[in-house]
Amino acid sequence: VREGLIVECMSAAGFSYTPSEFSPPPAVADRALYPSDELIASSGYAWRALRGLPSTGDVPSIAPAAASQFEECGVTANDKLNLTNLSIAQQALANGEADIESRLAGDADVIAAVEQWSVCMSTAGYDFQSPGDAEIAADAMDGGLRGTPAVDLAIVDFRCRHEVRLEETRQAARTRLTLEWI
Repeated sequence: VREGLIVECMSAAGFSYTPSEFSPPPAVADRALYPSDELIASSGYAWRALRGLPSTGDVPSIAPAAASQFEECGVTANDKLNLTNLSIAQQALANGEADIESRLAGDADVIAAVEQWSVCMSTAGYDFQSPGDAEIAADAMDGGLRGTPAVDLAIVDFRCRHEVRLEETRQAARTRLTLEWI
């Protein structure tokens, strides 16, 4: 609806505007919590860059002369749809998410899972207090994140995360903290 209002506004001002197509990201349930063994073996910690969410469409290109009109049309569309209150609510949610993320590391269940992860890593010959420590160390290894030592570390790291259900624990804690925040 908003894009349609912007098209109308731009047209009334003498500009042509074609909105980009939007493809929503897959539902959270469709995304795996852990990368596959094959992906870790081929790319180590660099897997995140290879496995990002699908593109949400191209950003529409706007001629410089039309940019200020586009911005004005966006504000007008927001006003017509009463999106100002939505924007305020979204900012409050973003602030809440930041608070939740900061509290996540101190959650008792997450702390216990990270400790179990550390024991698992120790059993495999690595001495790290957290997955973040392992990833920082991997980046400093010979060959960086894609070097053989870092890939070997990443394989053990993610096997240990999976074994102790670290990501499930984090996800459950994040949900619990979010419900408390709401």
